[in-house]
Amino acid sequence: MACGLAWAVTVGGISGLADGLVGCLVMAAPFVALFVFAGGGAGDAKLMGALGTWLGAVNALVALTSVALSGVVFGLATAVAQKRLREVMKNSYQLLWMLLFIRGRGTEESAHGQAAGIGTACTIPYGVAVFGGVCVAAAGVMVWRAWL
Repeated sequence: MACGLAWAVTVGGISGLADGLVGCLVMAAPFVALFVFAGGGAGDAKLMGALGTWLGAVNALVALTSVALSGVVFGLATAVAQKRLREVMKNSYQLLWMLLFIRGRGTEESAHGQAAGIGTACTIPYGVAVFGGVCVAAAGVMVWRAWL
């Protein structure tokens, strides 16, 4: 992250530093939220924040979108490979329903109690999705710039 911020200052001065910091926040915020609320990895949050400093705000948004889509594809492929697609889709539906329609704020214990009907998690190493998503975003940006 420090090297990314140094690069941003070298290339763009104070506005480059601001762009790097915004990029860091854009890419790290969803992963920090996943770490705090859903048991995601802290390493993913740090990696995404560091990437954001190198990419800047606009490219960070492109990369974040690509990483999210890559995560969905990788997660579904993992569920298919483990023969758990139906279970994962059911759990995803229940989780979405719970997030959208449960009103009020409760304790962590009550949230776990409300989610008791959700089956065991189908976890994936998200670093693979981060790598794939960043590669796809980089290729997309290079193709886009070649057409301009």
